Amino acid sequence: MRLRTTLVGMLVVVALVLSGTIYAGFSTHREDVLAQERGNVERTATVVADRIDTRLDTTTDVVDLWAANEALLADNSTSRSTALGTFVNRTTFSSAGVYARNGTLRSIAGSGLTASDVDLLEDTNYSGDPFMAQALSGFIYVSDPQQTMTDRYVVRIAAPIHDSDGEIAAVLSGNFNLRERSLFRDISVAGGDSDRVRISDNGRELFAELPHEGEVITANATVERTGWTISVQRPQSTIAGQLGLATAMQVGGVLVGLIVVGFVGLWISRTTVSRIRTLLGALTDLEAGEYRTDLELGTIEEWQQISRRFNSLA
Repeated sequence: MRLRTTLVGMLVVVALVLSGTIYAGFSTHREDVLAQERGNVERTATVVADRIDTRLDTTTDVVDLWAANEALLADNSTSRSTALGTFVNRTTFSSAGVYARNGTLRSIAGSGLTASDVDLLEDTNYSGDPFMAQALSGFIYVSDPQQTMTDRYVVRIAAPIHDSDGEIAAVLSGNFNLRERSLFRDISVAGGDSDRVRISDNGRELFAELPHEGEVITANATVERTGWTISVQRPQSTIAGQLGLATAMQVGGVLVGLIVVGFVGLWISRTTVSRIRTLLGALTDLEAGEYRTDLELGTIEEWQQISRRFNSLA
């Protein structure tokens, strides 16, 4: 095999190995950028879930505190309705109701409730509902999303109302209308401006922002108190600059590697292969009886030594 062919083969192998190494290195960097952003989205989902947990904890305390209002046990329905209206106005609840021990809804107040809604709901018996059983047992109850008689989906937080003797006399229920989104207000600000949040309960959508099209990074978290799933979606375009830089460096690194190998090959060819060809030509002349003493292979010390010895031999 000729030296030039061997050299070209070796340079091709070196170029492939070097380019592959550079490409793999920047591919790893690209994946690191994606992994870092994925971690950021996961943290955002966790923050949203913790924020909802905190909001539920706060609102349960609010319901428990307002359950001590004596006006909720008044015989006068106007007094009860006024107390409930004040409760709704001063909190983030959409509506609230007082239920007798037997489960009958005595009074209700809330935003968006019409007079016909109130007539439909009052005196309805809820004795079979879990919130009544839990509250009458002395516990504060947070319900799963439920559909009401007025076709609203609500999350109910119920607490027992004690009379002056300390006995449970009724139940106060504060309700979040999921369509009004008061329970999930401002949760999106936990992440970036481009984040989209979706909240679901066993596959049923409770809250959703308009999803992004194209490639996205998605992460999930769970609301500990309710088991709801929080999904945060962030467009991959938010890190397009970093990914573009990684890709450019990847391509540029491969090109630089190939150029360097090409220059090395050219240098070897000019400094070694061409001189060997010159030396072979001089030896051929020597065999043919042409004695030349002017061989000059270059300024490198080893080539100068070869040149001097050849000229001396000639």
